[in-house]
Amino acid sequence: MNLSRFLTFGISPFFGVLFAGRELARGSVKPLFAAHPGINKLSQHFVMVNLEPDEVPRPPEFEPDGAYVPRILFFSHDGRIFRNIIGKEPRNKYFYDNMRRLENNMKRVLRQYREEVQDPSDAAQ
Repeated sequence: MNLSRFLTFGISPFFGVLFAGRELARGSVKPLFAAHPGINKLSQHFVMVNLEPDEVPRPPEFEPDGAYVPRILFFSHDGRIFRNIIGKEPRNKYFYDNMRRLENNMKRVLRQYREEVQDPSDAAQ
């Protein structure tokens, strides 16, 4: 996958949802996101990228704590992972079994991202 194709959306952060198989990708998360009013509303501020197994980048930066699936990684518009935005599980930090936690982390990403956009010198550090 060429990550740069997603960086053309401007200054919106985005997140990738990485799955084990096509059936899970089609049938599992989309209805959950749509049924959760908070996530549905917040998703308007994100570019959402749903990746299937053959599309998942293999560089280590896309597997910050392992290659498990599903995992949700939040990115800035320039492709940097927000490593401090994690789920609850210490062994699988980017796994979400709780939609409320995902919603709260989406809010955190937006706050953090807005701070970086307001002061771009901080983002370069």
